[in-house]
Amino acid sequence: MNINVVALLEKEQADFQKDNLNNRRRIITPQTKPFNKPAIEERSVHQAAKELGERVRNSPEFRSYLLALEQVKRDKDFQRLNAQAQTLRINSKWGFHTHKNHLTDLQNLELEIESLPVVQEHQRIELEIRQLLKTLDEISGQLGVDYVNMVTGAR
Repeated sequence: MNINVVALLEKEQADFQKDNLNNRRRIITPQTKPFNKPAIEERSVHQAAKELGERVRNSPEFRSYLLALEQVKRDKDFQRLNAQAQTLRINSKWGFHTHKNHLTDLQNLELEIESLPVVQEHQRIELEIRQLLKTLDEISGQLGVDYVNMVTGAR
């Protein structure tokens, strides 16, 4: 048994350098990302954003918001006060002032509208929904996804 130790060491060193070179190529080459998850296709991100939008739309919080909005629209006190405020706004816009204090009257009507319990409940729920959507937008922005634009096309 004649073993050429020098030849074995040279072969082992050559194999090591070859493997090391291949590993460096694998890390640098963009086509092969052995330690990264595969790139997510834009279509799947868009679909995920749509699904998230559906979930938000079907959430109890959003349904509560829509219900509160309907309750405001149906409230007789709101309808009466809103009609009076609208008349004052139109008269003010076209210069048909019936008396000097029309702006004060309008401000008082708006305060009265805002003090209605049904309106206060709607505003409370609306604030919660706005915060939820703002949080979703911030998180998606950090991920590099324009969530609002993907779901609504608003931007």
